[in-house]
Amino acid sequence: MTVVERGTLEAARNDDIVCLVKASGRGSTAATTIRWVIDDGTQVKKGDKVIELDRSGLEDQKLAQQIAVEKAKAAVIKAEGDLQTVISQNDSDELDAQAKLDVAKLDLEKYIFDKDGKGGEYLRDLNKILGDLKEAESNVEMWRERASWTRRMFEKKFKTINEVEADEAKLKSAELAVRKLKDELTVLKDFMYRRNVVDLESKVKLAEEALKRVRIQRQAKEATARSELETAKKTLEQEEAKLKDIEEQLSHCTMYAPKDGMVVYFVDERSRGGFGAQSSVIAQGEPVREGQKLIRIPDLSSMLVNTRVHEAMVSRIRPGMKVGVRVDALRDRILKGSVKSVATIAIQLDWRSAGDVKMYQTIVSIDETVPGLKPGMSAEVTIHVDATDKPVPTVPVQAIVGGPEMGAKRTVFVKGPNGQPVEREVEIGLTNDKVAEIRSGLKAGEEVVLNPKVLVGDRLKTRQPVEGAPSGAPTNGATPGTPGSASGDKPAAAANGTGTPSAPGATPSAGGPGGASGPMAGGGAPGGRRGGFNPAMLNDPEVKKMLAQDPRVQAIMKEQGVDDVGKIDWTKVRIPGRGAGGAGGGPPAGAPQGGSPPPMP
Repeated sequence: MTVVERGTLEAARNDDIVCLVKASGRGSTAATTIRWVIDDGTQVKKGDKVIELDRSGLEDQKLAQQIAVEKAKAAVIKAEGDLQTVISQNDSDELDAQAKLDVAKLDLEKYIFDKDGKGGEYLRDLNKILGDLKEAESNVEMWRERASWTRRMFEKKFKTINEVEADEAKLKSAELAVRKLKDELTVLKDFMYRRNVVDLESKVKLAEEALKRVRIQRQAKEATARSELETAKKTLEQEEAKLKDIEEQLSHCTMYAPKDGMVVYFVDERSRGGFGAQSSVIAQGEPVREGQKLIRIPDLSSMLVNTRVHEAMVSRIRPGMKVGVRVDALRDRILKGSVKSVATIAIQLDWRSAGDVKMYQTIVSIDETVPGLKPGMSAEVTIHVDATDKPVPTVPVQAIVGGPEMGAKRTVFVKGPNGQPVEREVEIGLTNDKVAEIRSGLKAGEEVVLNPKVLVGDRLKTRQPVEGAPSGAPTNGATPGTPGSASGDKPAAAANGTGTPSAPGATPSAGGPGGASGPMAGGGAPGGRRGGFNPAMLNDPEVKKMLAQDPRVQAIMKEQGVDDVGKIDWTKVRIPGRGAGGAGGGPPAGAPQGGSPPPMP
């Protein structure tokens, strides 16, 4: 049992050249455009220039960014000057506030205590008033005695009344001076002392609060100035980083080969399948995106095949299975390979996928080094899924009646002694899309009916082999079979089991009469499961191109002596084994069918 699929050669190890230029702006995915690119497939040496991107936009950005950097430097210088100014002003403000506090404290100490601790301005004022009071009281006593003496002298007629009145007036003035000094003394003791002490103490407290306020403002002003300086420095660093980034991007506009090898334009798998919102055309003038892979330089010493496996068979494929690889460029050689990986999720459908058929990407590594292999070459992989350990009897699958619900027990119609078909139960083993192993019920050489529907009608299931159908695809209502060919020798139980014309008396196959020719293998009488190939499809240039690249079509063109696919006479084409009933004509397997797009070569 084998699985046969088509695929494309790829290098197992690649050195990718990636666009490192960033997108030009917000909301834009394009970074720049390709100014020059080396031809695809060119051999290069390490360090050779392979691609050059347009750098004009980055040059403009660099000039604008240099201006921004200079402005940021000026802002840093200004912020540094502002910080020094703030520090100096804060020092002055703090010294002034400290001086005012010291003066306030000195004024308070001066008022209450002198410098020797024996008194202050208060005691000075108090002693002055007390001294003036003593003097005033002394004057009162003196003017009282004088007035008394003057009056006695007046009574004796020695003084005039005016002199008496003058002395008495001076006495009253002296008494008033005493009263005034006593009032001043009372005011000084009871009011002015407390008032001056409160005033001076409040000035000390105000000076202390002013000093605290200056210190707090100093911290705030310095913090603000330092923050502005740090902001200016970070802005400068940011602008310089942007300038450095632009300069680095400019250096990435010219890319060089990282090693010796062949240049291969990178094509994303999504682009091949027609998916993705972005195209990936590598050509002069085409836009490129940040992070886009542009060129690969593959290591041709280690190659692999990227292929797809039908969902009906993917569960049978395991990493490590042996694979035979036939490269179209080396048709006469089968390379040894092994399954490297099998995808766990089906790939997205593209124009090559029919309906809702699911395909799984499978990577096959080529386990030998072959000169001349290049990425992109077409290859056919034959995965060896299972096999019997010795040759076994087989019959064509279309001769078996019944489905999987019957288990291993099925029935066939065997040619009896009188030439009439006789129903017989058989036990089957491994099967693929062509033959089934017979474990019991038949022996080699017996002839079986290839078209049992003629005998049983449509009430029972049979299978018809389909060339070129998707691997494991069900035919004639049967469950999916195993694609490919059975391993080992295949001695057929029926004489016509290999697709040769049926023996006399045997019923023709459902695929059409033996030897029917036509544009499609298996075409012919109604009942065939293959859709017809319309030669008018060759009017499609893409279809024509696909067929022209197929080696088997090229062989047909050579045989008929024509140089164009459109000139092939399909009615003269004979490809053995293309039909249930015999040799059928038509284009090779993989040619366009039923109006659907052709598979890739």
